[in-house]
Amino acid sequence: MEFHADPDPGPPGPAAPDRLSWRARGGLIATALVALLWVSLHAAVDRPAVRARIQARALALLRTKLGTVQLAGPVEIDWAFRAWLGPLRVPSTTPGAEPLLSVERIRVRASLLAALSGRLEPASVRLYDVRLAPGERGQELDAAMERWRSPRGPPGPPAPPGRSRDPEIHVRRLTVAVPWQGRTVVVGPVDGRLERSGAAGASRIEAEAWLPRGGHLELHLRRSPAERGWTFDATATLEAADLPAAARTAGLWAEGGDLVLEVSGTSSGEDARATLRGTLTRLRLRGDRLGPEPLGPLAASGEAELGWTGATRRLELRRGRIAALGPLRLEVDGALALGARPSFTLSIVVPPVDYLALVAALPAALAPPPAAPRPPGRFGGSLKLAGPLTPLVGWTVSAALDLAPMRAEARAAAPSPLLSSFVAHPDGDGGVAVRLGPPSPAYVPIAELPEHVVRAVTTAEDAGFFGHQGFDFAELLDALAAAAGAGRVVRGGSTITQQLAKNLYLSRDRTLARKAREALVTVALEASLPKARLLELYLNLIEWGPGLHGIGPAARHYFGVDARQLTPRQACFLAAIIPSPHRSHGLVAAGLGDRASRARVDDLLLRLNASQVLSDEALRRSLEEPLLFAFGAPPPVETLAPSPGGSL
Repeated sequence: MEFHADPDPGPPGPAAPDRLSWRARGGLIATALVALLWVSLHAAVDRPAVRARIQARALALLRTKLGTVQLAGPVEIDWAFRAWLGPLRVPSTTPGAEPLLSVERIRVRASLLAALSGRLEPASVRLYDVRLAPGERGQELDAAMERWRSPRGPPGPPAPPGRSRDPEIHVRRLTVAVPWQGRTVVVGPVDGRLERSGAAGASRIEAEAWLPRGGHLELHLRRSPAERGWTFDATATLEAADLPAAARTAGLWAEGGDLVLEVSGTSSGEDARATLRGTLTRLRLRGDRLGPEPLGPLAASGEAELGWTGATRRLELRRGRIAALGPLRLEVDGALALGARPSFTLSIVVPPVDYLALVAALPAALAPPPAAPRPPGRFGGSLKLAGPLTPLVGWTVSAALDLAPMRAEARAAAPSPLLSSFVAHPDGDGGVAVRLGPPSPAYVPIAELPEHVVRAVTTAEDAGFFGHQGFDFAELLDALAAAAGAGRVVRGGSTITQQLAKNLYLSRDRTLARKAREALVTVALEASLPKARLLELYLNLIEWGPGLHGIGPAARHYFGVDARQLTPRQACFLAAIIPSPHRSHGLVAAGLGDRASRARVDDLLLRLNASQVLSDEALRRSLEEPLLFAFGAPPPVETLAPSPGGSL
């Protein structure tokens, strides 16, 4: 019989299973032994006695360093032999205040080398959900640091001489509660790391912090046996998104920008000296308080010397130099005293800067309108502030503005168009047109007005008009203090020149961008025109009632007389209604004008008498004179006694 091979034998059948190699079997056995050993070790460690020892050791160490400490909750040991504790509370020394430190969970990884030697020492510590409340002036944190620097050592056996590294500390979700003006501002959360190493008197500390949106802070401290203090350097890289929520208000916030700060210096005892350098790039601001358009990108750079004196809790800033907005430079010095009543001093000097170069470097939202004057020349100034940190009440201010170089160039240049007759639109391009100068019959030259008319307006609106350079910084500070105390704008601090700048070229909104443009136009007006011309334009342009511009039309409308024949009482009435012409016009139309304005008018008359503009006899007649309005308002119903105070 013959046998023939199958031409298609098909797939082979399953092979008999091979036995595990001796290496595989050894691996399985080793794994099982390791697992068994791991479980046995965990069972040996995760015992009530060990957990109690860990908690007692941690509590004793913390109490040695921080005093009273509350450590609640049972100790847990996970399968990685890490101990979990918490929550932890370090009470404040102030009764009723929130704890200085709150930590929800603590994870401790033990040092393997120390464990093999029979000691229980941490290799790393992680703190989760940490809240720090340093106190209103940092007094709680200061007290804790004093306890931490105590020479008392922790209980238990001493560390071996060769040990040179403390446990590495990691913080997750740290927030800092900072009291500020009656409320608490929460900064954070941030993550951080702290590590200290050293031996034989030398120490090194490294710390890092990561902000939620990408910011990074890094600190290095070093000390050698030959040094009495520390050498340190720190770098902070921040973005606009890293700002705390309290700094991002509905009215103004930064939507872009990068800030890099570098600090390097030395400390000795409680004192420290350092150099600060910083750069700001790509800053973009937005918000209703700023204006309808975003502002930016802006850039600035600067440096300063810092000094801290621990005994007096005083921080000094010296020789600060800031470069911003193209050619603009600022020289800054100041001090912050953090005693029982925190106070500050601040000095800012603006070296001479070319006006045209500055305007050209500004973003469009800050630059003066194209129609505003642009005189050549340089100007500079200085500002000094001092007082309590909060509130604004009690501050002192000293300021100076040097426009002499600009005025000299203005005199040498062609006359300003504002010295001739021109048409202004105080309500915008679509509003009323006011001819400032001949041939308008409503225009009244200032030389033709009685002195009491001119002085009534300056006394009411800008008593220092003929002496300042366009800005009354003391009045502005008083207005800010009044607004801070009332929680709203109580009165303006604008000078006559600032009001003229607004009426000639700007809108009436109250945004920061408009105020910045107003300041630049004010400088240009003060440098281009004499004071008399500025006041003449102001008197003939401002509004005295609905659609009623200029003192000539106002005198005829209210009293039926030419502005040149206004009596002192009539002049003081017109001066008194400048801040709120629409409301005052309505009161007059309702027959309440004299009653509503009498106190304010009488006060102005008394002030004109004090400055010898009115004689005693003229004052007596003016106080007795009734105000008779010419457009249908009835005379006052009753006669009120003269009063030196009050407001319209």
